[in-house]
Amino acid sequence: MLAELTIYAADSVVSARLELDEDRVSDFLARSTPITLRHVRITSLEDGHQMVLDILEIDRREILMAVADNARGTP
Repeated sequence: MLAELTIYAADSVVSARLELDEDRVSDFLARSTPITLRHVRITSLEDGHQMVLDILEIDRREILMAVADNARGTP
């Protein structure tokens, strides 16, 4: 399943897609490091500039909060 994510880090907001092999995004993020994101847009909180990448690997310790836009997991 492909999930659309918005990830909040200390200095940026990341919008990306995540290929899930778990039922819930929270389970996937808890066990995976690094996390590979695809179709990435990074927006700096300092000055608003943006960067677009095909792939980004991020350590889960850098994630302050993650919001899944279209993923429905098993409760």
